[in-house]
Amino acid sequence: LKSKYVFVHRNDLLKTLISYMIAQPQQKEEPPLNLRTKGLIAATHLVLLEPKLEAELETEILTKFLTFYHKLPESTTQNTTQYEELEEAMHELLNALLFVGKTTFVLRKLIAALEPWMNSSINYQRIRSSRAYISLLRKFI
Repeated sequence: LKSKYVFVHRNDLLKTLISYMIAQPQQKEEPPLNLRTKGLIAATHLVLLEPKLEAELETEILTKFLTFYHKLPESTTQNTTQYEELEEAMHELLNALLFVGKTTFVLRKLIAALEPWMNSSINYQRIRSSRAYISLLRKFI
């Protein structure tokens, strides 16, 4: 596009995406990991669009997606690749939130959101949050 484009329904689409990603399944099956990965990728692209996200929506994205991400069960040998792709998509979403803000305040906010998971008693949750923390620091530097 040669002219500036504003996607006016972006916030509504993000809210729908959030509700789908964190919804408890009505049946015994949850949405497949690859579909959730695509949801994170879509959220990343939507976050980067103009206008800047409202602080309230940004906080909702951050808290709900981090909760969803850290509460996933530990990966097994069967689905390691899917978990790696999901982890990469989560890091890209966090990095996009950092890129849009580009301040130390935003970095501190993102790190603070990871802190409860870094202090978790569950090992794989600490590992996931540590990797996300490292990804954020690499992006910021």
